[in-house]
Amino acid sequence: MPHGIYLPELAEAFKAYVGEKWRPSNGTEGEVFIGSWCCNCAALDNTCEILTATCAFTEDDPEYPIQWQIGSDGQPKCTAFHAPGEARPTDRCDRTIDMFGEGS
Repeated sequence: MPHGIYLPELAEAFKAYVGEKWRPSNGTEGEVFIGSWCCNCAALDNTCEILTATCAFTEDDPEYPIQWQIGSDGQPKCTAFHAPGEARPTDRCDRTIDMFGEGS
């Protein structure tokens, strides 16, 4: 699992925003995140469109990926991350009922 990019004091402050979309505040922060998460993800084989969408849209835009968000530890994370060899997680719409008992 990738490591956090914020110092503990800053991560503590971000705990107030758990589950909200996250966008790097600058290029350096983005590069650190990409180096920690994207470069270690099995989806880096050009099947992931999240990175492109985060560059194309602002976090207020409905098209901005919900996968980049603040985790429960206050650190930014990508919920679509999967290590090489692991099954790729699927995004489940939280507004669609669970008709087949698969639950998340």
